[in-house]
Order: sequence, then structure tokens, then C-alpha cells
Amino acid sequence: MTPTTRYDVLSPDGISIEGRDYPSLTTAQRALRRWAKRFEWQGFYSTARWERIPLNELPGRCRIIEVPPYV
Repeated sequence: MTPTTRYDVLSPDGISIEGRDYPSLTTAQRALRRWAKRFEWQGFYSTARWERIPLNELPGRCRIIEVPPYV
């Protein structure tokens, strides 16, 4: 059985946004949009170093990475 590529989404702080990985790039992008909506009520995302990131910049400040296959 060939391992498939999986993805994770990292916040601007470098932490996984949900602590799980996703089966496709599309699913990871959808999770990122859903996660970013959580901050609409405050109007920005605040990093651990107190940097305020405007919501329109938030998706570009996150990273979607490939997760190595489980062995």
C-alpha cells in the first residue's frame, strides 16, 4: 500500500490549527478558512508575541505543509 500525501495547517505562530492532518490540499484550505472565521468577532488574530494580524492577511501568514507518511 502506497502512503498518500497528507497536509497540516500551521498558524502564524507555527502551531497546528486543529492538531490534525488533512487528506487533501483542498480540505486543508477549507479548514484554514473555517479557522480564520473564528477571529471575525475581534477583527484580527493576535500572535503569541502580541502582533495583531488583520483578518485579510491571516490566510497568507499561515502555512499549509505536507505531513510525512506514517510508517
